[in-house]
Amino acid sequence: MRRASAAIVVLTGLVCMLVGAFLDRRGLGGWDLGTDLDRLTAGTSAVIAAAGLLSLAAARNARVLAAICAAAVVVPGALAVTGAVESGLPGPSTGVLGVGSAVVVLGTVARAFEREGTTGGAHRPRAAVVAVVAVACTALAAWAAAGVVVDAPVRSSTAVTADAPPDAQRADGVRWEWDADGPVRDVRAAGTGVVVAGTDGVTALDGASGAPRWEFARTGARVADLVVSPDRRSVVVVHEGAASRVAVVTVLDALTGARRWESALDRRPDLLVTDTVVALAGYERPDDDADDRQPLRARLAARDLTTGSAVWTWESPQGCGTSLVRSLAAVRAVPIETECPDGATLHGVDERTGQDAWSLAVRPFSAAVSDYPVRASDGGGLVVTAGAGTSHVVVEAATGLVVGRLDTEAFPLPAPDGRVQLLDGDPERVVAAVDGSGALVTVPPGCDREAAVAVTGAAVLRLCRTERHLELQVDGGAAVPLDLLPGDQFAGIDLLRDAFVVPAPGAVVVAVASSRGTVLGLA
Repeated sequence: MRRASAAIVVLTGLVCMLVGAFLDRRGLGGWDLGTDLDRLTAGTSAVIAAAGLLSLAAARNARVLAAICAAAVVVPGALAVTGAVESGLPGPSTGVLGVGSAVVVLGTVARAFEREGTTGGAHRPRAAVVAVVAVACTALAAWAAAGVVVDAPVRSSTAVTADAPPDAQRADGVRWEWDADGPVRDVRAAGTGVVVAGTDGVTALDGASGAPRWEFARTGARVADLVVSPDRRSVVVVHEGAASRVAVVTVLDALTGARRWESALDRRPDLLVTDTVVALAGYERPDDDADDRQPLRARLAARDLTTGSAVWTWESPQGCGTSLVRSLAAVRAVPIETECPDGATLHGVDERTGQDAWSLAVRPFSAAVSDYPVRASDGGGLVVTAGAGTSHVVVEAATGLVVGRLDTEAFPLPAPDGRVQLLDGDPERVVAAVDGSGALVTVPPGCDREAAVAVTGAAVLRLCRTERHLELQVDGGAAVPLDLLPGDQFAGIDLLRDAFVVPAPGAVVVAVASSRGTVLGLA
């Protein structure tokens, strides 16, 4: 390789490194030299870039020194790439920067072995060809590496589509058992059974047999949120890394586990999901100079659940703040509540147009923003929000029709896969539930220490705690011991849901949040 040819390779690599430094780093966030990984990455990149520039010198001693310096940081550079991948959320920056560094090292070493000679005359056409080939090959390698690195932490499998059996309404005995071989942090009805969230991913289990159907995980990252669409055909999962607030939202087909699309965001959003869109909720002050006492305003950015394309945006009205939001699924409309000078209003934003399909005044103005977020239950058919005083309002999500007002001191805790439940007493237990019509149905007392309750149209299913294990009680009958340990109340994604009784297709699925969990299917 002639001198000009190797120099062109070095310059091409340097440009690739420069581009890679400014690309999306996803979970690693912006450059922060206070972290070990960023110091290692920046340090090795700086040495390689300096070696590349030094290799352009005419003196052979300088070129040999450059080659030695570049070769010396190959291993640290590889460790930097490995560290980025192990973070769970590497960005295309890592792949492009790695390719650029490799090209610079290759060109630098080639320069060290060049003989002295001229580069003019007949060598100019050859140099032009080398330039074109070097740029083309580097660009192609960088493009490929960007995609490979982003998907490197992903561990996934898929399944063929299948029809979901009817939901189980009661349970008489254990049908199957699945050992998670790791943490169990959430369980939701989805597809042909349930989807179980662990530390870094989700696994779908068949409701009838308990067999794993598909899985999706990002090794090194952490599952921060999980929502299933009301029709149970889409699973939306959010992963976070340990190094920054950056989050990656991934939409999966609930029946097959196929990845539809994903998007990296600056920080974790709240997820408001319907059958056709996921609205990503972000927050901002009314203006940049406002003090911390000013209420936050919500901005919803909706994306199509199938394609990921932007559909619409929605913002709180001028002069209004936004009540506390929690991720939820709702039928046909995205529920969001605003706090305005004339009171609090619950909006149902049409999933297709982004315009208010309905709005409902729920309580008078108060200087203190409600600490009860809008919640959904009954498969997203009903939403619950705070009303005047200690009351709560139950609203049909699709129409905005008020189906019930709960004038009670009891705490409404909607179950994502079941009915709105009212908790009261000491120790706290479920004393009543709201059916699909909004009627309040009294729940007879059961065991003394309830871990979780599901109220279906056929039975009241209670997961009960004892000193050594958990038991299942159907209606008021005798409790049946289960092979489940008490678990860890802080292990769940939602700290208000540390135990799960989920009426799902094919089985009632039972589990507890735990660092090493077991999931049981009963029917």
